Amino acid sequence: MATVLLISSHVAHGRVGGTLGLFAIERMGVDCMFLPTVLYGVRPDLGPAGGAAVAVGTLAGALDAMDASGALASVSIVLTGYLPTPEHVAFARSAIERVRAAAPGAIVVVDTVLGEDPGGGFLPEPTIEAVRDTLVGLADVLHANRWEAQALSGVAISTLDDAVQAARHLRTGGGGRQVVLTTIDRDGVLTLGADDQASIGRVHHRDGHGARGGGDLLAALLAARLARGEPFEAAVGRALGSLDEVFARSGAILATPQTQAVLFTPLRAVALEPLA
Repeated sequence: MATVLLISSHVAHGRVGGTLGLFAIERMGVDCMFLPTVLYGVRPDLGPAGGAAVAVGTLAGALDAMDASGALASVSIVLTGYLPTPEHVAFARSAIERVRAAAPGAIVVVDTVLGEDPGGGFLPEPTIEAVRDTLVGLADVLHANRWEAQALSGVAISTLDDAVQAARHLRTGGGGRQVVLTTIDRDGVLTLGADDQASIGRVHHRDGHGARGGGDLLAALLAARLARGEPFEAAVGRALGSLDEVFARSGAILATPQTQAVLFTPLRAVALEPLA
């Protein structure tokens, strides 16, 4: 069975991060092994988060047990998300390396989860630097929003051409790395394929509802579809179609339990239009 190893946040209320990702991945018919990097009570914009980071030693012990049991050999995809400290970034790197040793064909999807527009970064600069210097180079698929792409590439993004330049910078040295950049304008999602072809898709219901977690959901759906063997562009288009429909039916919290049927079977896939 296709399996995702998910390393991200557990948030009890607010439907974001790994909690949202676990739900979406399993609704796609893909097994998910979830290692939570933090245990928070609520989404930070809803009030004090409560809880705390999960100790890296605790995560390392869990990974050791998974490795000893042979579970890592079944991993198809590693998906990393919210990593609160440089030590958690180092743990994610270790997990990726151990999965690649146990399952050489595994694909690594890095969802950068560092900040957003407006508001800027929500992690300390050393953590942002650790993600840039450690995880970006390990990714087969890199997912970032506009703010994160700027922070990681050093390219200021105000036009579509800027976004393409940032995406190409982020794949430098990454061989066939594929890149997905969201929120590059009001509703644009840019992809850069292994062949260096840039394309644009449009998510029309993104604004106006105040929900958070769209990037987390997109990364999880993309990881699940890649785990199922779908080609990159088809996986992105279908994941965006599902995301668009969830946004259309959501309020301040993504309505994934109420819309779970469209996670697997969106009414339409978002077309990715090649850019010249």
